[in-house]
Amino acid sequence: MLTAAAPAPPVLAALPAYSAGSSKTLSWAAVSGATSYSAQISTSSNFAANVVTQTVTVAYATFSRLADGTTYYYRVAAVNGSGLSAYSNTVSSTQDTIAPGVTLDSPASGLSTGTNLVTVTGTASDARSGVSGVKVKIGRAHV
Repeated sequence: MLTAAAPAPPVLAALPAYSAGSSKTLSWAAVSGATSYSAQISTSSNFAANVVTQTVTVAYATFSRLADGTTYYYRVAAVNGSGLSAYSNTVSSTQDTIAPGVTLDSPASGLSTGTNLVTVTGTASDARSGVSGVKVKIGRAHV
């Protein structure tokens, strides 16, 4: 008599150091034989405290109402009729709910010029993620 085994654990891809906004969708490749997944988030890297678990039947879970400046840790286990897999690798990201500040110093607002060369200067900053620059894309209107 054969008995089915618990599925293999999912594998999570690394997350960016900072995640924008107050929610995070975690996704992974579907695991063969899994009927659901147990996705966890915690503010503790060893999941010893502040653990929230979501049971989902798809290979992603969204966690909402995440606090600015907090590092969250994520892991997932696959589930089938034989049980729960080991947990996946743990990944983490710090939430950054405040958009970077961007200030253009020149050209002045509404400035028009007869030249083909315009120098744009300014600053961008985000104390949380360390953003320190900005790229400017200028399109050409066809009149």
